[in-house]
Amino acid sequence: MKNTNKVSRDGVIDQNRLRVSNEYANMFNWNYTTFIRNYSLITDTWAALWGQMIANRRSVKAVFLTIEKDDYKQPPTNHVHLAIATSKPIEPDQLSDKITKAINLKKKHIGNIEPIRGKEETLRYISKHIRKNDRFNNTYYNLFINKSKN
Repeated sequence: MKNTNKVSRDGVIDQNRLRVSNEYANMFNWNYTTFIRNYSLITDTWAALWGQMIANRRSVKAVFLTIEKDDYKQPPTNHVHLAIATSKPIEPDQLSDKITKAINLKKKHIGNIEPIRGKEETLRYISKHIRKNDRFNNTYYNLFINKSKN
């Protein structure tokens, strides 16, 4: 007879991802989400550089960044999702301008800046991206902190 009380390896991994997501969600008051799509292959190195440059902007406290593959594109491309914690509320256009200036991209490559409306929404957003990071889908994610704000 099969023991149904055992937690599968995938169940343990999901629990760990949820715990990690919860830790990220609690670190900052995440205000906004957006994405960056420049129709090319964004490397981990570029994503890390962009994440830190955006986090270093005066009104930004932290950036959670993840790369997501565009499976439908040939040649292969990807895009970056961002959760951003700001030190005070900021107009979406102003935040978009700060991002474009920080990483030297045209505004057309920055998606709509959307507000995050609370911890539950933050947790869903972050856990969605961490869950995609498994052995079959080599997705990059990282946290960037403005050291002068903390």
